[in-house]
Amino acid sequence: RTMPKRSSHGRQKRRSPPPASNTMASSNRGATTTHASTGNHKRDSESSAATKTVWLVRHGQSLGQTARMMGLNRKTDPSLRDCGLTRLGVQQAKDIPRLLTEEQMGSIQLVVSSPLTRALHTAMLGFRQHDIVVQHDLREMGSGIPENWPRKMETVLRELDVGDDRHIVDADTESSRPTSGVASGRDRASHILQWLYDERSETTIAIVCHFYVIKALLQSASICPVNAEPIRCTLHSNGELEVA
Repeated sequence: RTMPKRSSHGRQKRRSPPPASNTMASSNRGATTTHASTGNHKRDSESSAATKTVWLVRHGQSLGQTARMMGLNRKTDPSLRDCGLTRLGVQQAKDIPRLLTEEQMGSIQLVVSSPLTRALHTAMLGFRQHDIVVQHDLREMGSGIPENWPRKMETVLRELDVGDDRHIVDADTESSRPTSGVASGRDRASHILQWLYDERSETTIAIVCHFYVIKALLQSASICPVNAEPIRCTLHSNGELEVA
């Protein structure tokens, strides 16, 4: 006797459960992603909260920069030792506040300067409402030309009497003679940035220094600092400085 055929619709196929390992892996991937996202968000928040603003300013035009036009040998002429600003350089320094907004200028809590005359004079003229800390790690690096030979701080300050009562702090307790041992440019730059981040409470700082010092602080060979034009930067907790 012929048996009736069962309809295929009447049968129910048993579904095999997905492998436990796949389910677990999928679950773990989701958990890991969520955790990593939370961790990254936390680190980003901490990084954002921990940064400081730094304005880098190269000094105004110096007598060393115009030496050739004046018929002087920039490499050897003793009259250029720790030379100061030209008339144009003085005006450039006075114009620094015009290159910043009133809010930006008012937010600066600390001005740090190289001890060399052209930088310190720029700081005194450009930031007249601020006290100034002199940091010898900010002096120009490179060849030992006369304009980079520092002098005693009291001699420089006596020459740069600008007729106000601001307080200038010499942060270096030792002599800064050109014959003394000098760390590499990168080491000096690293030291000054960690000092600013770790030992100073101020969060907005202006640094007045020199062409090659700015390059070392930013670890950039391509940047070309212009006389007395502020560059806004961000200082991170690891001591890295980048243009904002």
